[in-house]
Amino acid sequence: MKLLKLFENITLSQALEVFDLKEVPEDKSILKRIYTDLSKKNHPDRGGSHEKMILITQAYELLKKSNATTTYFKPIDREAEKKRAEEIVNTMKEMFERTFSPEKILAYLSQFTLEDLDIKVTDTDHSAYYATQSSIIVDVEVFNPDRSLMFYLSYYISYNDNSSGLGNDTLDADEIMYDYSITSYVLYNNRKQKLQQKNWHWQIGKEKAFDYSDIFPASKLEKLFSSGGKKSFRKADFQTLLLKKGNIDANINKDIWFLYPFDSKRVYINLSRLTFRRVPYYMITGMWIINEKGKNEFKRFSKTISFGETEEDCLQLIEVIYEARKYMDKKKLSIKEDSIEIANYIDELLIYAFKK
Repeated sequence: MKLLKLFENITLSQALEVFDLKEVPEDKSILKRIYTDLSKKNHPDRGGSHEKMILITQAYELLKKSNATTTYFKPIDREAEKKRAEEIVNTMKEMFERTFSPEKILAYLSQFTLEDLDIKVTDTDHSAYYATQSSIIVDVEVFNPDRSLMFYLSYYISYNDNSSGLGNDTLDADEIMYDYSITSYVLYNNRKQKLQQKNWHWQIGKEKAFDYSDIFPASKLEKLFSSGGKKSFRKADFQTLLLKKGNIDANINKDIWFLYPFDSKRVYINLSRLTFRRVPYYMITGMWIINEKGKNEFKRFSKTISFGETEEDCLQLIEVIYEARKYMDKKKLSIKEDSIEIANYIDELLIYAFKK
């Protein structure tokens, strides 16, 4: 949803630029051909990005609905737009750094557990096609040594489309408004417990320090820990446990998951979520390996692996990936040179782990 928000207000002139057109063609089949070509070049599976694909799709939907055939626009200065995007992103990062305190959040959350807590902060830039559609996402994880307890925060900061003077390159930095949102949850007893989601607008000079007792209310945490955090294990728990406790990178598109078990985008596992008579289950058929030419090669496993949406199955899958990582380290294998051997080993681990 966050990425969709970046391009939901795309204009006709922007859509035309994405499709490299000066006007909307009367023959709408032309749009379909261009869309197909752009999709092949920019799809994430072919080395493209999710952001660019969303932009292309939004542009296609707008152009299909438009009947204008003489709409011209002034091409943007790409270098100037790129520079401005970098300035906006840097401003948002500085805003976050001035108001976020790792020491304060650790001190506050340490009141609720006797275990030592560590913290990890990861920021991701989303420098979009247009500078004013840029954003940053900052993920904050506070966790105990075995990651059985994790406090999680996600900060999403973006340029506010309602800022006065939108599109004016001379707009002063302190006049620009930013959208700021925070989502917090706790991973406890292998269950995801959502706590808060807050949204507001910020401007330079009107910032405020985070109140962590507001983001992680003491009453909710005390209730969670006193009850043991027990509830039924659901899809959100499966996903959070796999990605956070398993420390696995992933791209998720509804019920199709691309799991990156190693510190590389060259190898990934396709995980499909299916339902049969309203009972969910997961299926793995093989691994994708991106060769040196940038093409995908599919390594089919010796059998299709399927398992349920249970806590035990999720922990079993995490253990398989842990074992594969240990195997790589022990034998000093390289993703680039030994991807087939790694895939074969994971194949063996999965069959053993999920044998029926």
